[in-house]
Formats: sequence, C-alpha cells, structure tokens
Amino acid sequence: MIAVNERGFSIASTANIDGARVQTVPSQMIQLVRGPDTSATQIQIIWSAPVSGGTSIISYQLDILNESGVWIEVVGNSNGNYLGLSYTLTVGIVAGRTYQFRIRAQNKWGWGAYTAVNTSILAASVPSYVINT
Repeated sequence: MIAVNERGFSIASTANIDGARVQTVPSQMIQLVRGPDTSATQIQIIWSAPVSGGTSIISYQLDILNESGVWIEVVGNSNGNYLGLSYTLTVGIVAGRTYQFRIRAQNKWGWGAYTAVNTSILAASVPSYVINT
C-alpha cells in the first residue's frame, strides 16, 4: 500500500501475507433442543455454540416468552454471564404446557442475533399412576 499527500508518495508497505482477520459479533444461533432431563416439573434446554466471530463466547442469554407475550430473561445477561450449553428451568413449570424460548450469544464485539424461530418445548405430561387392587 502506498499513501500520498502534498509532499509526494510514501514507501510501499510490505505485503499482508496473513490476510485480514474480520472480527464480528457471534453468528445467529440455531434452534434450541428439548433435553432428555425434561419432565413434568422441569425443562432442559440444549444448544450448540455458534460461530464466534473471531473471539471467545463470553455469555449466552436464554429468554422465555411469558403468558403476556413478553420475553423474560432466564439467564445470561443482566444476571451474569452464562457459558453452559444447556440450562434446566425448574421454577413454574406446568406439566403438559408448551413453552417458547430464544437464545443469543455474546463475544467481546457484542451480542449476536436471537434464534431465527422461537423454539417451542413441551413439558412432559404428569405421569400416570397405576392403582393395584
């Protein structure tokens, strides 16, 4: 590369043989998955790490859609960084109800986009009981 001003041209810089390193926020995450530990009293949510944008992930933010249609943070932003690749929600789960979640990742450049489609996860139904007579 050569620079120029009113005094003339500069000396050419050496060639960049390493290429440019683009650093961005993490990529949009893929869908969440219902984990095997989901039951009538808890929901386990599992996800995969996204493309990190050239630096380490420093937090995931998991949100749940409440009954009023408002997204509520479950973990990972205002309540501290969260680096796990799963989370088990145990408070307020109603057996047989479907819950909607979304997630995004953060690196030192900022937050990536939330999952493209909200993930619906069904809490397990109440187990049936066998009555011996």
